[in-house]
Amino acid sequence: MSDHSEAPVAPVEAYEPPYYVAVFTAVRTQDQSGYSETNARMEDLISTCFSTSAQVLV
Repeated sequence: MSDHSEAPVAPVEAYEPPYYVAVFTAVRTQDQSGYSETNARMEDLISTCFSTSAQVLV
């Protein structure tokens, strides 16, 4: 534990179940061509698969 004072931590209200997760992995290389297009497509797929309240973390 740290001696530094920190802001109090409080739980946040959870979303109603059921919970889903979609995980995409990538091995990034020096050649980044096509990465941003693929990333945008993955976000589109998630948005159509889950409700509009789905949160996309990149």
